[in-house]
Amino acid sequence: MNNCGFCEVLKDSTDKLKYYKEKAPERYDGYKDEFYAALIHKVLYNGEPAGYSDSAGFPLNYCPECGRKIHNGETNT
Repeated sequence: MNNCGFCEVLKDSTDKLKYYKEKAPERYDGYKDEFYAALIHKVLYNGEPAGYSDSAGFPLNYCPECGRKIHNGETNT
């Protein structure tokens, strides 16, 4: 199954943590993946970025691009 672009970025992120957990388990013991989604508001003034704001984060349970279930707190594969 091919992953969408969002799932690929998510997989890269979890693969990095998995790599570091395997490389130095004593240092990364207890770490786990948790992903959140927030609404980002970009303000433009005359077409130029003038600032950003975001909402509170909410647990990310499904990929916003393809709808695949995301197992938060577990290593995603």
